[in-house]
Amino acid sequence: MIVCEGEKTERYYLDGLKREEAISKVFAITVVPGKGGSRSQIIKRAINKKNAQRREMDIVLCVLDTESLENTQAKEDLETARQEANHNDITLYLSNPAFEVWFLAHFRRTSQSFRDCDAVIVELDKEWSAAFGQPYNKSDDKGYQRLAGRTQDAVTNAKNVVEIDHREKTDIADRNSSTDFYQLVERLLSGAW
Repeated sequence: MIVCEGEKTERYYLDGLKREEAISKVFAITVVPGKGGSRSQIIKRAINKKNAQRREMDIVLCVLDTESLENTQAKEDLETARQEANHNDITLYLSNPAFEVWFLAHFRRTSQSFRDCDAVIVELDKEWSAAFGQPYNKSDDKGYQRLAGRTQDAVTNAKNVVEIDHREKTDIADRNSSTDFYQLVERLLSGAW
C-alpha cells in the first residue's frame, strides 16, 4: 500500500507506474490518495489506513513532500512524522520541497533550491510545455504516460543530485531540491524488495 500526500498528482503517477508489466507481475499495489495536511497528519492517516486493512499489507509506504522547512514548527512536524512512520513500520519517500522535483528530474538534473511547490512548477512548466505542447497541470491523469519514456533519465538525475550534488547532506530536509522517490521507482522496476 502506498499512501500519498496529494489527492491527484502522486496517485495518477503511481497508478500508471504500477501498471508497468515489470511491476504488475511482481507487486499488487494499492494507491491511497491523500487529502494534504501536515506531515504528521499524513502519517497518522497512513497508520489508520494500515490498521483498517482486513488483510495484512506486506509493505506500507508513504509519499510526501517536505514543503517549506523554514520554521521550527515545520521541522519538528517532519521529525514527528518520521518517528511515527518508523515506529509503525512505514517507509517514507520524501521530496524536497515537492513531488514535482521528481517530474523535473525527467527532463534535467538540478539541485536548484526552490522556495515551494509553485517555484518548482515554474521550472517544470518550461520543460513540460516544450515537450508536450501544453502547460503542466497537477491534475493531469496522463502524467505517468507522458513521462514514462524518460523514467531512467529521472532515476539517474535524481540519484546524481543526492549522491553527487548533495553528497555531504545526509538528510533530505537539508537537500533542497531533491527527491528520494527514485529509490521507490528503482525498487519497483527491479522487482526486488
